[in-house]
Amino acid sequence: MQLVDNVSAMQQCLAFLESLGIKDDMAEAKALESAVKSSPGRQPISARHIVDLLESAAQLTERSDVGVSFAAWLSPHNLAPR
Repeated sequence: MQLVDNVSAMQQCLAFLESLGIKDDMAEAKALESAVKSSPGRQPISARHIVDLLESAAQLTERSDVGVSFAAWLSPHNLAPR
């Protein structure tokens, strides 16, 4: 299992889902957001969680390009550990 060693990538994914206006409609996104908010900072997160969220978002929005849109939307400068 590939792990993301900090929560920055997950925070950006959740912010992207929020920008699409669908985060509140996704139970898994709300659960992960709660876990991220209660995290003391760095915590290993499976990169698969981000892929799963993007797949769910693609189904919910009926858009097959959600992953590509996320890649274009995110700022690589914000992926560093905080």
